Amino acid sequence: MMPMRRLCLFSFVMLWAGSGLTVPALAETQEEKQTQRDGPKARRTDRLSAEEKKQLQERYRRFKRLPPEEQERLRRRQKDFESLPDNQKERLRRRGEALQQLTPDQRAKLRRFYQRWQELPPERRRRLRQRLGRIQNLPPEQRERALDAMRFWRALEPDERDAFLNLLDRAPQEN
Repeated sequence: MMPMRRLCLFSFVMLWAGSGLTVPALAETQEEKQTQRDGPKARRTDRLSAEEKKQLQERYRRFKRLPPEEQERLRRRQKDFESLPDNQKERLRRRGEALQQLTPDQRAKLRRFYQRWQELPPERRRRLRQRLGRIQNLPPEQRERALDAMRFWRALEPDERDAFLNLLDRAPQEN
């Protein structure tokens, strides 16, 4: 059996040597196969500048330091993002770019607002989204009046808000 394997190996080497394939040609074939396996993502990284590649490598290192559950959560979010229609992806990219333009204080304020929002019961969030949707659909003049009323409310001190709400509670209800 052993001589047969040697004969097969010898035959293979002789055929390969006679085929004109060189080591670089094999390397090119392997590179082509790697590009085919990686697909468009590999080509996308080829277009990055040296600085962008460095940033990408740093993000990857930070990702690898995350706990496995967090890595999995981020993978799911990436998969969800990739499944979105192009117009929604673009809208999310624009929002991300806008967030990058915020100062650290503005980002912290936005983060606090988001945390408070998450603490609201789901039903309350749903009602608020409905109301905001109605405000967005108002004619510009009415929308501006509604926003002015919200700004006025936000400017009130907590005790002034309470007094205002008590006044509304005592007022006759319209049906």
